[in-house]
Amino acid sequence: MLKLRPQLTRFLVIGVLSLFLVISCAINFAAIQAEMPDLRSKADGTYRGEYDLPKAPVKVTLEVRLENAQITGIEIVRHFCSPIGKKAEKITDRIIEKQSLQVDAISGATGSSKAILKAVEAALK
Repeated sequence: MLKLRPQLTRFLVIGVLSLFLVISCAINFAAIQAEMPDLRSKADGTYRGEYDLPKAPVKVTLEVRLENAQITGIEIVRHFCSPIGKKAEKITDRIIEKQSLQVDAISGATGSSKAILKAVEAALK
């Protein structure tokens, strides 16, 4: 197995994180809006959704559980993002609590937050 020196590893990590930062600054996150579908006619069950954030290396696949037209659970199956983006996964609690996709993004993880919201929207359409 190839072993990297600590300085090289640090350089690579900083480089990758810098790339994520530059890409995320070029994206207009305000333009990405998730709309809550009408759940009244949706059957109870588990629905899968996914979303690829345009122009960014963020992709989310998740499953949403519905019971009596209420979101009872959201399980993130796959979330490809920067290490900082992982903290956006807490947004699922907000969605369930408010029964809405009109929730604030997780600070510092806006891209991943928007991707999760859009994946929930896709699952429920």
